Amino acid sequence: MNKGLQTFIKIDEGEFHRDILVDTVKTLRSIGNWNLKKWRPTPALIDKSSGTSRPYVGQNYDEKFFDLVSDGWTHDHCEFCTNRISDKNIYEDCLTQGYNLNNDWICEKCYNLFMQTDDIEKELEKYQKVEK
Repeated sequence: MNKGLQTFIKIDEGEFHRDILVDTVKTLRSIGNWNLKKWRPTPALIDKSSGTSRPYVGQNYDEKFFDLVSDGWTHDHCEFCTNRISDKNIYEDCLTQGYNLNNDWICEKCYNLFMQTDDIEKELEKYQKVEK
């Protein structure tokens, strides 16, 4: 391998930086048990000036600058492939359920690919590698 090149794994869901993928899998496995569930909207803080939102998880906020909307968080993204997960198919190819832990989500396909294998490094040997 040429010095400076990085290894990516090519899977249907896209290309993943190998080392980051392995580290992410190990980290996500270590934080607890993931459960399959339907996605539901959650509270969000909506910035009055820009309209941007962020999940509300009990943090302090200034009502002059933010509105608290009970169902304002409209979607999340898979930790791996970034596919949207929402309660409504408001986006093209939007998923309506996935594996959840705290505020993190993994789509079913990525969960089965990455989280179900006993040895992620060995599993990745099955896929095409791309050096960049």
